[in-house]
Amino acid sequence: MPLDAHMVLRVLLEYYRNEKKMKLYVIRKLFMEESHDKVSLDFAQFRKVMYQIDSEMPDLLLARLFRDAWNIGNGYLTFDSFFLVANETGFFLRCMLLRSKNKPPVLDLKEDFDTLMHAKEPAEKDMQL
Repeated sequence: MPLDAHMVLRVLLEYYRNEKKMKLYVIRKLFMEESHDKVSLDFAQFRKVMYQIDSEMPDLLLARLFRDAWNIGNGYLTFDSFFLVANETGFFLRCMLLRSKNKPPVLDLKEDFDTLMHAKEPAEKDMQL
């Protein structure tokens, strides 16, 4: 029985939508709990919320998300400004982990895929004819 590519893509998209919906609910709840009825979160509160979502989040990504959400919110970091930044940067896609035997690709400092870094250099004797 052949595998229908449209069905696979549809299932993956539905999984992504459900995962994103669940993450949004959890993040909104964490923002509300951490803000204590204030308008905005400071960096320490934001870091606490993000580490509850992903405890292995790199500091550079955390700072980038905070800066962009703070700029979009005109000096206030709210759930809405964070949601906009999270959508633009692919944060929800990064958080979604699919079970696989393969390791996810690694980005280098230029945010390019680091696929050629681990390839073996051909030996000189292999290059000679």
